[in-house]
Amino acid sequence: MFFVYVDCKPDGTPFYVGKGNAIRINRKSRANLHHINICAKYPDWYRGLAFMGNEQDAFSKEIELISKYREIIVNRTNGGEGSSGHVGWCSGKQLPLETKQKISKSLTGKTASNLTKQKMSDSSKGNSRAKGYKHTKEALIKMSIASKNHIRTSEWKQKIAESVKANWDKRKQS
Repeated sequence: MFFVYVDCKPDGTPFYVGKGNAIRINRKSRANLHHINICAKYPDWYRGLAFMGNEQDAFSKEIELISKYREIIVNRTNGGEGSSGHVGWCSGKQLPLETKQKISKSLTGKTASNLTKQKMSDSSKGNSRAKGYKHTKEALIKMSIASKNHIRTSEWKQKIAESVKANWDKRKQS
């Protein structure tokens, strides 16, 4: 299921049109600096649902609404493009093999400086999604109980073992 949404100022004036799946429609953060600035200026902004249906129709509706509100919205494109993947690097988009090979070739033989390596190490310490977050004692107890009560069948263990072995074999081949 895909959605087209319109972000509006408190007075109802649209300032952004977007398309996404259920995950995207609930995400309020954006990389578009104009969007970020408007949200900061109008903390009471809201998101309205304009369309719900299949992806192709959602792309069409997004293009239609962007062209309708082009003069007053901050969208950088005319819509109708993008990928349907989850949030993350390239939003789940699969890069073509040729592109992967070009990236690989451009990075081959290059090494990061010690300072860069230290910065990368520091930034990846801990869980980056919840960096600095501390679970309450109650939450830790609940997680511990849930983990201990999880039944791990021999079939489940076998599947995990096969998966780990397959990934290990792949890494050895590359």
